Amino acid sequence: MSNYQQLTVLINDITNKTCMMPAFVQPNTKVNTEVPANTYRYYRMDTSKLRSGSGGFFELTADVTKGSTRVFTSATNTNPQAGSSREVTLQLKGTQQHYLEYIEPGTPKYYFSVLGVDPVNEFEFTPRILDMNGGVIG
Repeated sequence: MSNYQQLTVLINDITNKTCMMPAFVQPNTKVNTEVPANTYRYYRMDTSKLRSGSGGFFELTADVTKGSTRVFTSATNTNPQAGSSREVTLQLKGTQQHYLEYIEPGTPKYYFSVLGVDPVNEFEFTPRILDMNGGVIG
């Protein structure tokens, strides 16, 4: 690199690529984060512990402390978004947002994203993988 502008272009390119990579999250582990408006945060979970031949459920419990969010999921798209993936149905449980979605048998990884709606969006979430009987796995 011969100048500062080339370095800036390279840093921006690396930042764009790494921000599109879904962060790995462990089931049953609380995550605290924030996301600006019109921006996605991408996550993935290993679902290989589901019994072979049996599906299960992806459960996400979120507590949005500031702002508003939307959640999108996919078994194949590493960056689920509005228009290209499924938006998870929201169920309110007290002050928490509760999402539940079926995972097909043989799904090795499950991807989800959180979209910030308001200018500032702060939240914590706990993802879980459930077997067909509702038992927590992991």
